[in-house]
Amino acid sequence: MRYFDATNFARRIQAEAIFSVGFIDVVCQPTTVYAAYNSVQGKKQIVNVPEMPHAIWPQATEAFNQAIREHIAQNR
Repeated sequence: MRYFDATNFARRIQAEAIFSVGFIDVVCQPTTVYAAYNSVQGKKQIVNVPEMPHAIWPQATEAFNQAIREHIAQNR
């Protein structure tokens, strides 16, 4: 597969979703992340990390962990 556009599949997401976007990511550029995010119809959140390249930084990891903890607490 030479090309994959997550936006085409994002509208099919029914589960809760969390996205992270690095404003200096040259692989998954912010505009494409926001296009996918905006296509998701369900409950969602996005974590903006302006200084993050194509990597996971502590701010994003903590946001993911917090979202997981909240999801578990709500579904006990």
